[in-house]
This record gives sequence, structure tokens and C-alpha cells, in this order.
Amino acid sequence: MEIVTREKPPATIVSVKGRIDAMTSAEFETHLSSLRRQDKIQLIINLSDLEYISSAGLRVILSAAKDIKAGKGHLLFCGLKGAVKEIFEISGFCSILSVCNSEDEALAKI
Repeated sequence: MEIVTREKPPATIVSVKGRIDAMTSAEFETHLSSLRRQDKIQLIINLSDLEYISSAGLRVILSAAKDIKAGKGHLLFCGLKGAVKEIFEISGFCSILSVCNSEDEALAKI
């Protein structure tokens, strides 16, 4: 898994490449927690290069969403496709999280 973070005011964009599974979910969780400790509460997670996400990865996302919402921030997702989009839909995450088609659409919602 590769995580790239960049600033695009008013948000911080986190792009994830590869897989978020039992082996990599702790790294992803640590990265998101680090951003939260830096008071980065306007986050867009770009998953356009994510190939797979397991239940461990979904747990990290749900935890981060609750934490950021409690801090009055926004957590939006974009770039869902293929198996990742299907997993988000089947799990019901598309209905409980903010999912956008593109980074620009997500930025406009913040």
C-alpha cells in the first residue's frame, strides 16, 4: 500500500494505492490518526488507485469518520471503482459516508 498526502485548500487529500487489508490497515489507521492529531479535519480520501479493501480497512474508515465528525470536520471519499466501489455499496458505506465522483466534487462539498 502506498499513501500520498497533499494539501489542496480547504482540504487535505489522501490518495491510497494498492490494498487496505489486515496487513496494511494498521498503517492506514496510523496515517489518518496522525492527520487528526495535526488538526486536519477536512479530509478527502481518493481511492481511485485502490485495488481492494477488506473489512479491516472498512473498520479503519468507519472509526476515522466517527472521529472526524466528532471534531466537526468532514471526511469525503472519491474515486471509487471496481471491487472497491462494490464493497462500499454492499457494506452500506455509500449511504452513511460522503462519496463523490471526483476530488473537485468533494472539494466543492467542503
